[in-house]
Amino acid sequence: MRPLRKAFLVFIIAALLQFAATAQTPPTLQITATNGGVTLSWSNAPQLSVLQTATNLSHPILWSNVSDAEFTTNFTASTASPRQFFRIAQVLPLFQFAIFYNVNMEIDPGNVMLIREPVFCNAGIWAGSSSLTFLSSVEAAGIISTNTIDPFSYNYTGNPPPTFEGQIITNAGPLDLLNGGANPTSTNFFRAMLDLPPVSLGLPNPAALQASNQVYIYNTVDLIISNSATGINGSSTYGSNIIIYYENQYNAPYISPVTNDLVAITTKIIGRTTNYSTNFFYSFVTNVTFYDYRESDTVQAVQIDVAKFNKWLTNTASGGGQFWNLENTSGATAKGHNLDSIYVYNNVPLTTNQLPAVRIVNGAQLPSADGLTIATPQPLYVLGNYNLQTNGGSPVLNSANTASTYPAALMADAITVLSGEWNDSYTAATSLFSRQAAATTVNAATLEGIVPSDPNGAYLRQRRQPKSLTDCR
Repeated sequence: MRPLRKAFLVFIIAALLQFAATAQTPPTLQITATNGGVTLSWSNAPQLSVLQTATNLSHPILWSNVSDAEFTTNFTASTASPRQFFRIAQVLPLFQFAIFYNVNMEIDPGNVMLIREPVFCNAGIWAGSSSLTFLSSVEAAGIISTNTIDPFSYNYTGNPPPTFEGQIITNAGPLDLLNGGANPTSTNFFRAMLDLPPVSLGLPNPAALQASNQVYIYNTVDLIISNSATGINGSSTYGSNIIIYYENQYNAPYISPVTNDLVAITTKIIGRTTNYSTNFFYSFVTNVTFYDYRESDTVQAVQIDVAKFNKWLTNTASGGGQFWNLENTSGATAKGHNLDSIYVYNNVPLTTNQLPAVRIVNGAQLPSADGLTIATPQPLYVLGNYNLQTNGGSPVLNSANTASTYPAALMADAITVLSGEWNDSYTAATSLFSRQAAATTVNAATLEGIVPSDPNGAYLRQRRQPKSLTDCR
């Protein structure tokens, strides 16, 4: 797998991700001596809360979750353990932030950018563009710098500073991510969430249902889509090599193969003999290929047609999606929502000139008010407008007003938006100036990978980082 690609912003959806932070109204935590240990109990704790422990209170305090005490009411600790401090932390959704970075953040847009909601970074922030305006609070565990050389770029010397209209907070404690262990600012924390879990921790193994293993997106979705390593090279575009599984923790064996909803019968006459072959496909998933000029790679993508997915969900015929949707919404297997999350793993190998990926098309309208989350550990392409309106009426383009849209999340190694004018016939020989893009609107929270502009950033950070922890103007 290639290193995570650079992205300037990381927007994170709360449907699958949460962080632990101190509750606004602390609950009552009681400690009682027992034989060979102490028992901790609490009351008035928030519904979503977790017991955390630390071995010292020196800044920065590194809290870790007590795995046996998540969302319960008591816990027994041994006195043989090193000195420990405890707290009850409330689990809060990350969607309260417009931008959440788990590593150092560089943000220097060339065009006008308004960031309306709070921003938080678990490291330092370097912002150097007068085109940028923060309309709400900006908070970082490190510095917030607007007048120093970006330590992650060779030639960047700084521009006029951005506009801050909200509160600025530096040297804040990092936000502990659930299951983040002792290193809440790990650069591979989110990447591990998107990767396939270890076999022993992934469904259908029962261990996947443990709270600590729900950090893997693979273990929490409704549908899992995959293909064979041959991709489009080994079969037709539809590809009988594609398989879909339905996932439900209330219905052992937890994973069930989804029946194909398209059947094609082909005939071939050899002499006096007629041979018949039957191929089974899915109506909303295909294999596609196109050329990525930036990556200098031919992309082999598993493609999801959202409009056809919407129709599949209402199909009552054999292989239709209504059967599986009812599994999600009724009876003993009910999850309490419609099918609204898909995990895709493309088995096509990564080579020097071939890139396995996922692509979404025809996504202007999502299937239901529950929204749609699509996650993959590979690059994700979005072709055309996405999540414009909920009622099938006139689309709302080029607007920051999302009042009529459904919740949406896109999670991937890297996310690329392709204009509706994109053409799969483009090759390396197609002039970039001949590619006329159309205005494109995507309404979705996204999680994507980042890497510093300068791979030697760790060294440069030590050499150039400002001495003041409040270096913010």
